[in-house]
Amino acid sequence: MIFEDVEILDTQDLSFECDCSKEKMGEALATLHTKDLEDMINEDHGCEITCQFCNAHYQFSEDELKEILKKRYAFMRPPEMENLTIDFDGCELNKNSRVELRLERLGKGDGVK
Repeated sequence: MIFEDVEILDTQDLSFECDCSKEKMGEALATLHTKDLEDMINEDHGCEITCQFCNAHYQFSEDELKEILKKRYAFMRPPEMENLTIDFDGCELNKNSRVELRLERLGKGDGVK
């Protein structure tokens, strides 16, 4: 024993449990840049993620990655903006032009004209 004058009053079993899941790993994938996801789809045709805590491996097929990207697009572009068009007629744009576009969700009953 390291300390001879120490009295052990109680013991308790310890265990490690990771709460990772494929769903959580999919949510992590959804945070990647669009180009990175598209590269995984078009070049790698899928991906594998390894949990850094428990070393569990999760495979994502090309179709699963497409679904993650699709859900992300749906979140970023709500249905009410599906047919939104912006008319730049009369504007002179060149490679140095900067266009800022601010889109906000409107309350129920409000509309874009």
